[in-house]
Amino acid sequence: MDDQPWPSPVPREDAGPDRDWLAQDAVLDLLLPEALAPVMVPEEHERARLQHIICEALEAFTLHHPECRARIAALLGNMEKPMSDPGVVDISGLPLTSFHANDYDRYFRVNRITTAQPAHVLLRSFLQVALSVTDLFCRAPHLSEKAAKAQFDGFKVHARLLARCFGVECAR
Repeated sequence: MDDQPWPSPVPREDAGPDRDWLAQDAVLDLLLPEALAPVMVPEEHERARLQHIICEALEAFTLHHPECRARIAALLGNMEKPMSDPGVVDISGLPLTSFHANDYDRYFRVNRITTAQPAHVLLRSFLQVALSVTDLFCRAPHLSEKAAKAQFDGFKVHARLLARCFGVECAR
């Protein structure tokens, strides 16, 4: 019997210092809920960069899992982590304490943040999730292709939603 019950992770040729979020304990940076707006108006230079990343991600979601994973990892690796501060989750009206909220976030490896670049963080967290899911499909080839297609179709819809929220367009 094999000592390792789960397939090992896909090797990370693109990994480098501060580039591989999986190597940094798989932390998912999330904005506080009150920082989520239906429309975000990034500055012009940031808008062009966000548009490029979204369009590239849409293209990546059409590729086979290993190629998709490499493209998403490259996009994520080229995005700088924005300046941010720790966010405090508002627990008023919820049946839990601040300790419980933080405990859940630690368990799910969520890092709540506040930033002056919410659009950048929103796109970056989306790519973090897409990379994690793509890694799963790469490591588990027994998973249904139908399920994978549905997941990546959902990623495409989400990417187009982000594009609309940021006021940018992609041909795909």
